[in-house]
Amino acid sequence: MAATLADYRGRHAGETIVVCGCGPSLLDWPDAERGTTIGVNDVGRRFDPTYLVVVNPAPQFAAGRFEHVRRSRAKALFTQLDLGAVAPPVVRFALGRRGATDASDGRVLHYTRNSPYVAVGLAEWMGAARIGLIGVDLVDGHFFGATGAHPLAARWREVDAEYARLAAALRARGVELVNLSARSRLVSLPRAFGIGAPPPAARSSTRSLTVAVDHAGGGAVGQFLAAAADGLAALGHRVVRSRSGIAAGASPMLAVVWNGRQLRTPTPVLYAEHGWLPRSDYQLSPNGINADSHAALHQWDGKPLATADDAALELRLAALRGAAPHGGVDVASGLPARFLLVALQIESDTNILRHAPPGLRTMQALADRVARLDPPWPVVFKQHPADARRANRQLTLRLRRPQDRLWRHDQSGVHAMLASGRCAGVLTINSNVAHDALLWDVPAIVLGRNVWPQTGVATPFLTAAPADWSRLAAHRDDAEARACRRAYAWHLIGHQWTLADVRDPAKLGPLVERALSRGTRAAVVPAPAPMPAAQLPAARRLHGATPPPLRIEVVAEPRGWLFAHWQRQLAATGRPGIALQACARPSAAADAWIFVRAREAARCPDPSRAVVQLHDLFDAGRYRPGGERAIVARCGALSLTHPAQQALLAGSGISLQDRRWLLCPVGHASAAPRLRRAATSLPVVAWVGRPALHDGREASGLDRFVAAARELRGRAQVLLLGERLAAAADALRKAGVAVQAPSAAACPVAAIGHWVARADLLVVTGTADSGPWPIFDALQLEVPVLAEAVGWAPALLVDGRGGRLLDGREPLAAAIVAMLASERPASGAPKVADYTLAAWARSNVELAAALTGAATGWAAAA
Repeated sequence: MAATLADYRGRHAGETIVVCGCGPSLLDWPDAERGTTIGVNDVGRRFDPTYLVVVNPAPQFAAGRFEHVRRSRAKALFTQLDLGAVAPPVVRFALGRRGATDASDGRVLHYTRNSPYVAVGLAEWMGAARIGLIGVDLVDGHFFGATGAHPLAARWREVDAEYARLAAALRARGVELVNLSARSRLVSLPRAFGIGAPPPAARSSTRSLTVAVDHAGGGAVGQFLAAAADGLAALGHRVVRSRSGIAAGASPMLAVVWNGRQLRTPTPVLYAEHGWLPRSDYQLSPNGINADSHAALHQWDGKPLATADDAALELRLAALRGAAPHGGVDVASGLPARFLLVALQIESDTNILRHAPPGLRTMQALADRVARLDPPWPVVFKQHPADARRANRQLTLRLRRPQDRLWRHDQSGVHAMLASGRCAGVLTINSNVAHDALLWDVPAIVLGRNVWPQTGVATPFLTAAPADWSRLAAHRDDAEARACRRAYAWHLIGHQWTLADVRDPAKLGPLVERALSRGTRAAVVPAPAPMPAAQLPAARRLHGATPPPLRIEVVAEPRGWLFAHWQRQLAATGRPGIALQACARPSAAADAWIFVRAREAARCPDPSRAVVQLHDLFDAGRYRPGGERAIVARCGALSLTHPAQQALLAGSGISLQDRRWLLCPVGHASAAPRLRRAATSLPVVAWVGRPALHDGREASGLDRFVAAARELRGRAQVLLLGERLAAAADALRKAGVAVQAPSAAACPVAAIGHWVARADLLVVTGTADSGPWPIFDALQLEVPVLAEAVGWAPALLVDGRGGRLLDGREPLAAAIVAMLASERPASGAPKVADYTLAAWARSNVELAAALTGAATGWAAAA
């Protein structure tokens, strides 16, 4: 063989050359041994390429991969390196410029971070008229095994743009570059499967069509339609954006439309709409939306959810409850102490036009029907938000009973009403409020058709108003009906789509084929659903052997106290198939990482496999480029502890749409019994935390508490729990205040709850903690709380159960004295029962496992 690059000029003039990467699509090519091929790295494990290109030094090849390079049977190995002794003849070249596309210098091959880019340049140098690209997928794994996330997966758009520029330059020189992969994330290259066609399943789901996708502006609708266009382009289809969904003169073979209630066409259609639970996800079906969707009608088989699925569902529902705006509604605002909620609908909505019962297709008819049913509670008719944005026509409805009332949308949303504890039930015509009621365990009566089942072993909702209204509560409490509701909620979540789902060709392809076949609804094609618990992906079961456990590192610098405790809790969260290790710095050997502090993730070897946690509500540019937490924008998953963090991130340009994330507060850990003090002793006022400076200001409120506690002399004892509190304790003792301040050794974070259980009041003065975390233990232990309106406190204390919020105009000392003298507030424990430290730790571990492709029960919040 020739020894220099110049010797290969035009050697395969006019031929087709296939450039082969190491992605999993290489397995889809049955004719790999035929024709001229240029492989990279260790493609020799699949077949012997004609030529081999290697641009990485031997030490960068992990797990013995370089041995396959060393023993390659390629005719020549092209490299710019000294690779030592290798079997093929070596041909040297010089690396040109990064991302360059010209071919003016015959001594160099231009490069990017993706090795096949160099091989494409070599193919042109050899005279190829047509170059096929396969195995350049940028998805998880290689063709020879489940090796984890691709190092360039998070930068696939950048890689795609590089190949787009190269293809344009080649085209100008008369050379065609096409993508042969059915799995590739590259969308800029034309798809062609005439060279080495993929297997039938891949070929049928990627045949080239003209697809018309509705055109919409911004917001959730526009985002989804844009994502659908991306996913269809990734499948190799020609996408035309059309406001009507059907492009004039384009003769589309498929259309993607939003809602589509007025669409009349023989063209196969994928119908999109907002999801059911939550509305921030989406539904997508070739049959229609809601009652017309292929996800309807769900039929329960009578079996409760598996334990692991039920636990995953509970985490999902808890996160949705936490994210829902549900504070600030009480009797004083006009809400009856007990009421039936009727959610009004827009009369032009598809659910009314197509699926409402005869005689109930106007809201006045619904109000009249409810009056005739005469429920034993006042009825609150909630205005639809779309009516509030238009003409407020629903506020002119005539109500037939004096106790019933119309509820303006700006008074509160449905979640606040459902979470109020006063809602006896929901009555609706096809409204998604019935699904919202699942979150708050409020029973519902559904009139008309939707995704829910109408018959079966049991139904999640009553499908007719009962003659005996006590049946509504009985249905909520019935064990079989409860099991049916949970199975139905799991069904809804499993049939929803995120933006990431619809961009994924592997997930979108089967639904496209379902639309083209125009089969019957019985042929259900489910949307991506969580994997059953304890089931590792098949790709990790190599040759029947037990796969090695995932190695997940829980990273936190050794600073002791709170974060150290949370780190230990995470590392102790055992689960089959996962090996957890607490460490101060991340290592490259891990499969994924959990960072307890956001800024420390900057040391991560691969942020796309990192979960970063957010525990406060600080901003001040921390998440923007150049900020101390800028790395958050590159991390594969985010663990949020308060809903307000979503807006905080959005303000820094960080979107949650295209990444995994969860919302779960760091909940209570203690099961300590409530300790009753002797009647003759002074009441105990507790404060938990440590001094904390942020941007030069004291953020814990310790100084403010100490100043107030001085005025409690002779009226209360003070209990200081936390770290670095000796100086505060000494100051109070000098002022004559009875104070206890156990050392951090005597009162570690794990024992905080046992000390809080001794208190009569917990005072929270921090201003930026997203919890604040001591609230959860206090409410679980039925210790009243007096707190600043920060973090979860407004949602947990707004109705007076469990404590109250501080009024900024009232001196803190006076507020403490008033709380101690007042009647003990009702328990707040039911509000926080779902928020446990163990549940938070489990959800973070599952989230980290999901980044490796081995999720076993975590349902994404995206």
